Amino acid sequence: KGTAVTGWPAIVDRADTVSLRLFSSRHIADYETRRGMIRLLCLREPRRLKSQVKHLPGLSQLEVLAAPIPGFRLRPRLKERLAWQTFLEQRALPRTRADFEACIATGLERISMAVQDVASLVPPLFKWYYKAHSAIEKRKGPLWNDSLTDMQDQLEHLVSDGFLVTTPWPWLCQFPRYFAAIHHRIERLPLDFAGDRRRMEALLVFQQRCTSRFESNDPGRFGPRFVRYRWMVEEYRVSLFAQKLGTAVAVSEKRLEQQWANVLHESAAGSS
Repeated sequence: KGTAVTGWPAIVDRADTVSLRLFSSRHIADYETRRGMIRLLCLREPRRLKSQVKHLPGLSQLEVLAAPIPGFRLRPRLKERLAWQTFLEQRALPRTRADFEACIATGLERISMAVQDVASLVPPLFKWYYKAHSAIEKRKGPLWNDSLTDMQDQLEHLVSDGFLVTTPWPWLCQFPRYFAAIHHRIERLPLDFAGDRRRMEALLVFQQRCTSRFESNDPGRFGPRFVRYRWMVEEYRVSLFAQKLGTAVAVSEKRLEQQWANVLHESAAGSS
């Protein structure tokens, strides 16, 4: 008798094809299946998606603004984001061929709306990314090294590999404000260095929890409660360093602790 194979099945992106693989975590399997579905959609509708991206306004300028992101290729990532917005943003992940064909049929009816969504977001997103990146590069001084390192780390995590595709749309829409908050913080730094240090200390424990999960490749980083916690930390950063920009959700140290308790409960349930 053969050994039983157990796990959560996922469709995995292989660049020019996809494959089926089992994962020990349902959250990882769902994450990988989202990436795999995007690849399938790009393979199914390559000309249509490429044409829509090609005609996005200001595309050449966007490529200049996105150029500082290491290893980032704008047009393929835009095509992938557009594939998700068109076919999957308002649907559950398809689990059968019939579901997949239904995604194609209904998605083609809303592709123009999806193009408008993407076209309205990416110009301010990359404009403020470039401004934040440039401001960090220009600000020098050993006194500010810790603050600048913190901002650089934040920026790199925000635009980590695949961010334009993997970030949930509601949170991706907040990126211009996150980048603007970094720019605002840099401008304030020479005027309130001691205050910046105090705000960093207030943030530290909450940020370290995120960093620990990402650096250890903890499967729990894909759980919905941790995902929400991760973006609550970004909102907390805005409330600390650029309060005038406002936050997308109510956030405080108490709310973060409550959400972290939810995260730990989710992790415990997932390992049982």
